[in-house]
Amino acid sequence: MIKITNLFSKIRFIPTNIPLFLLVASGLAFGIISPFLGFYQDDWHFVYYYVTRGLPGLVEIFIYDGHPLSAWSYILGFWLLGINPVAWQLFSVFLRWLAAWAVWKLLHQLWPNHLRQTFLSALFFLLYPAFVLQAQAISYFEVWISYIFLILSFYFSGRGIQEKHIGYHSLGFLSKVAHIFTSEYVTGLEFVRPFIIWYQLPSQEYGSLREKLIKVIRLWLPYLLINIGYIVWRVFIFVSPVKERTATRMLSGLLENPIETTQTLLLNLIQDLVLLLGTSWYSILTPSQFDFSRIINWVFFIIMALSAGLTWISLKTISVEKNKTLLNLPQNAIFLGFLFVLLGLAPYYAIGYFMHAKYAPWNGRVALGSLIGAGILISVLIHALIASRKKQNIVIALLVALLIGWQVRSANEFRYSWEKQLNFYQQLLWRIPELKENTAFISEQEILPFMGDYPTAFAINALYGQVTSIKDKNIPYWFFTTVGDFLGKEKELSEGILIGDEKHSLSFVGKSQESLILRFEPEQGQCLWILYPQDANSSLLNPTERLIAPLSAINRIENGQSTHLIQEIGGSPNSQNWCYFYQKAELARQFNQWDSVLQLWEQAQLNSQRPGNGFEYTPFIQAYAYTGDWETALALTNDANRLSRAMNWSLCPLWEDLRQNTPASSQKDKAFKALKERLKCSDFAVNP
Repeated sequence: MIKITNLFSKIRFIPTNIPLFLLVASGLAFGIISPFLGFYQDDWHFVYYYVTRGLPGLVEIFIYDGHPLSAWSYILGFWLLGINPVAWQLFSVFLRWLAAWAVWKLLHQLWPNHLRQTFLSALFFLLYPAFVLQAQAISYFEVWISYIFLILSFYFSGRGIQEKHIGYHSLGFLSKVAHIFTSEYVTGLEFVRPFIIWYQLPSQEYGSLREKLIKVIRLWLPYLLINIGYIVWRVFIFVSPVKERTATRMLSGLLENPIETTQTLLLNLIQDLVLLLGTSWYSILTPSQFDFSRIINWVFFIIMALSAGLTWISLKTISVEKNKTLLNLPQNAIFLGFLFVLLGLAPYYAIGYFMHAKYAPWNGRVALGSLIGAGILISVLIHALIASRKKQNIVIALLVALLIGWQVRSANEFRYSWEKQLNFYQQLLWRIPELKENTAFISEQEILPFMGDYPTAFAINALYGQVTSIKDKNIPYWFFTTVGDFLGKEKELSEGILIGDEKHSLSFVGKSQESLILRFEPEQGQCLWILYPQDANSSLLNPTERLIAPLSAINRIENGQSTHLIQEIGGSPNSQNWCYFYQKAELARQFNQWDSVLQLWEQAQLNSQRPGNGFEYTPFIQAYAYTGDWETALALTNDANRLSRAMNWSLCPLWEDLRQNTPASSQKDKAFKALKERLKCSDFAVNP
């Protein structure tokens, strides 16, 4: 231990080592779980358009999404990475590290004598708790690229000022062009540039403030013109097919009603600043993360302990100039920090999008442009409040550990979501290898976390992968929830109505009576249930599900051998688990392939797989009954009845159907007599 301590004492944390530490921090916070993450929410829009419409589809979606200039980055991204989620996740981690490195290069250029403080500002930018959507690797692909280009533009223009070299100014302008042609998320930060230029221009070379101001304007003018040109094009010239995507509500409000609009902006700004700079930190420390009865919390704790140790060592060995160890950043850093925060919010405020008014974690996108300023301000605050360097090191190490722990815990929630997604997609494709077009999936509520109804719809369509022409504006399938789409209209839905939705360039139109009703609650030990109309009798369903179950149009499922994308996005599925046998049995049951159902039951038994819910015995009970093995059918019925509560409501109607549709026999009579004694079916009505 002494030798190790002596070894670290000889290390000097110099500027060339800072990118390495930022990379390590990125790996700990985002890289460990990234290979286990997938696609979420808006990621699926891009996947669907790429899979079904090719690279031109990516141009199409951005035209409808309101920022067509971003298409080039996604064309390049899909060309390089395809639809491999691991590749997208790892590349996204790399981009986020690259953004943090660019931020540090800029800040170190501004304040070269404050290595420690600029390093911490970049580190807090990287880990800031307000943004935990790193798992949406595709959705924020353009944002990180745009961020990198803009910060490099600031940096290169600064080098041009310092070294008086036109080449660096050219690089700065080209980086700005690349930024503006990539994303508008952080466009507001351009208006920080004149202040950066002001601080970098040596005052002694100018006889007056007026001369220096003129120089600043001259240097900033090319960047300002291209920024104004973009804003004019974006607001007044470009017409999106979906107008609300480009509506600048607040800008219009300032022109039409400046006093009221200004008041609205200020009131929302105060709340957003409290959330961004204050309450967003609450989540990094919660009692639940110290529940060590959960193994996963031990993993988090080890990652946090390692993070704290590495941070403390790095800070302890950082190389600083003598007598400048405890110096804080200059006052202009505080001003720039607040300026970065305020202008980072500007693009969202222009369209009336306020952080505090949106649900977490999705509101984190509003904070993206403000992360640089927030990182600077936190670094300033720590060094201003804590005089002792040793105490600073301890506090910073603990903060970094908690921040990394928070990012890992947040990513782990996305990991759970991805596992559930893959489970759902695979079972869906086992049960429904092919499906007639214009079919809707209806669930009582959302079934996949961190998704939503229309992202789930795009995911389903992407997996079935029907190639379409750009001229075709119809999407074959859609996903609805009764809670989100038909609340209060369940009765109308059950009677039969036209249903539809639209997103981007596509629209879906179908009939409620040509839908599939599904239930997916693997947390309850259940497989995916594609309901039959007769399942309306089941007490295992909630009232809404029982009401709409008769709509389930099983005949829209076709028994084909189509290939799907599931292996490309999720690897080879486990075809030896219970849900595989159940879904294949349900498919065979639909087409009265009773021998296939029996074979699946036998294979399941050989693999020691059995139902997790009495409902899932249904196809096998029917198969044994229709093939004349009434004794086994009765035995499975008894197993189902013991496994789940109130199975009478499902089993009695099932056996009534068997009584009417199977040939008479003594074995059948014996089974029905035993059934009546055990389930007392005569005491129950058909419907609960």
